Amino acid sequence: MRKLTKISLLIAIGTIILALLLLKNIYPDIMSLLNHHLTPEVLRAQVRSHGIVTALLLTTLLAVCCLIPGVPTSMVGVLIGVYFGPLVGIILNTLGTFTGNSLSYILISHFKIIEQPYTQNSWVRLIASAKHPAAILTVSYMIPFLPVFLVNYTADQLQLPESTTFLSILGGAIPSAVLLSFGGDALFRGQNKLGITLVLIFLLMGLLILVLHLDKKPALDHSLHG
Repeated sequence: MRKLTKISLLIAIGTIILALLLLKNIYPDIMSLLNHHLTPEVLRAQVRSHGIVTALLLTTLLAVCCLIPGVPTSMVGVLIGVYFGPLVGIILNTLGTFTGNSLSYILISHFKIIEQPYTQNSWVRLIASAKHPAAILTVSYMIPFLPVFLVNYTADQLQLPESTTFLSILGGAIPSAVLLSFGGDALFRGQNKLGITLVLIFLLMGLLILVLHLDKKPALDHSLHG
């Protein structure tokens, strides 16, 4: 079995286990939500009564989801904001996103799980063409629609110092953590317009792709190797 297949299988199994454990943990909240006899105050108090176990499950699930291309991690991020509010939520969202994206980078750079070269991929070439690679990497990690594994692949191809890459991952994780945590908290408090607006702003961060184009340098073939 190929290395990537083995790792993908382990990640899939881990994700399913974490999702089931989380569902078991928040199942009483789901049932309470369906019970229209409870007042909003009682329901909110119940939701916010969760502690370290739920925090650990949500943060770990977020980190694992970051390893899976195409999985909407924003849903987990909003849920963290719902359960833990903006301040703790920002910490948990940042920790989960940073951990997941860092693990993805380590798997690509150290374990070489990607066997197929992506040097001709349009996203890879666009990021690699940047005049300021460290800054553009940070921006790339902020863009919700840009596959993280491609960003990590590019970082590895550019052979940037690992400290630079990890700082870029951290810098890219914080803005989304802020928006999703405050968005989740707003939805929790019934401020639906504010919550939806914040989540939409997060999604509109995809427009940061324009920054990649603006920072493009004329020649990029020498930026990639392999």
